[in-house]
Amino acid sequence: MADPLILCDSLVKIYKIGDIEVLALQGLELSVQSGEMVGIVGASGSGKTTCLNVLGGWFGRRPGLSKSTGITCSSYQTEI
Repeated sequence: MADPLILCDSLVKIYKIGDIEVLALQGLELSVQSGEMVGIVGASGSGKTTCLNVLGGWFGRRPGLSKSTGITCSSYQTEI
């Protein structure tokens, strides 16, 4: 089987608001092959948008691995 188009391995994202830490993603595992269709569903606040932002390269380095089209997302440089 070919390498996945999208891959998340043990992905973690924690938001810090002052002294409070909010765990948005905890150990996310996701593998999507070329040609597959995927829907991301879940309750409000479950991390859907955070997952998409990670795959889009909006966040810097974080625990775990995320790749999109074979590029490690943590290596993206984002300027806002």
